[in-house]
Amino acid sequence: MEDDFDWFLNRAALIFSCWKLVLTGSITLFTVGTASLLLLLPTTYSSHSVLPLSAHGKAILTTEVILDPVARKVNPPDEVLDVERRRQSLASAITLSSELNPGSGLYTLTFTDQSPTAAQAVLNNIVETILTASKPTGSARAEALQQLETLVKAKSDLEALATTLTGNTNRVKDGGEGELYARALAVLVSDIAAKKSKLWQLRNYLEGTSLEDVLVRPTLPNKPDPKGLLAKLLSLAIGSVGLMIFGAIFRHSWRQRRANRNVAKSPNSALSELRVA
Repeated sequence: MEDDFDWFLNRAALIFSCWKLVLTGSITLFTVGTASLLLLLPTTYSSHSVLPLSAHGKAILTTEVILDPVARKVNPPDEVLDVERRRQSLASAITLSSELNPGSGLYTLTFTDQSPTAAQAVLNNIVETILTASKPTGSARAEALQQLETLVKAKSDLEALATTLTGNTNRVKDGGEGELYARALAVLVSDIAAKKSKLWQLRNYLEGTSLEDVLVRPTLPNKPDPKGLLAKLLSLAIGSVGLMIFGAIFRHSWRQRRANRNVAKSPNSALSELRVA
């Protein structure tokens, strides 16, 4: 244990004695590495949009329902489409945040591309496709319309009955009959409120998500993403310092071994000179 501690102290003293070499070499390596990183690392831009998404909307976000129409819009008409490959490429560039506020149903949708205008354009297409897909079609729409018609009629009948009961309650204010009318009216009012709530949900379902519901339209990014760059620069800095420390220790060890070999050769050389004499 004591030998290990002495070894550590010796290495620390060695690094301290070579601090100029370590510092200069680290700065040089970091500068060269940063320049290479900036040249080789692709610059990316992210467009953001804030919009409401249902559980169904989140589930289909990276499926063919959304991405295939977008892939066909993004690629030129004369280009042969590999839809599966393009879908995977689009899906890998999409990021969905967690819910911004619990219960709000609002999310930040991000698309990343090497061109800022392309990032915004693709995200615009994605949002438009989400809005279209949020509206029911076919049998689902027909069923919802039927439910809506039935609810409207039921609500109208209940409101007519409530009007009649209100008149009867006003005429018979006291006694058991008046209390009976009042209780029936309270039940009717509660039932009408439930029907109104269901009607509101059905109408929202039929309308889907509209463009007015999108709180933040897809943005045009004006700065490249710093994401990942800071981590790479930090790793590069640590690597540069570590490499120079290793180089300083290796240089010291190599010089020490060479000095030991020279010392070992010196007595043999003196002995040879005495024999010649």
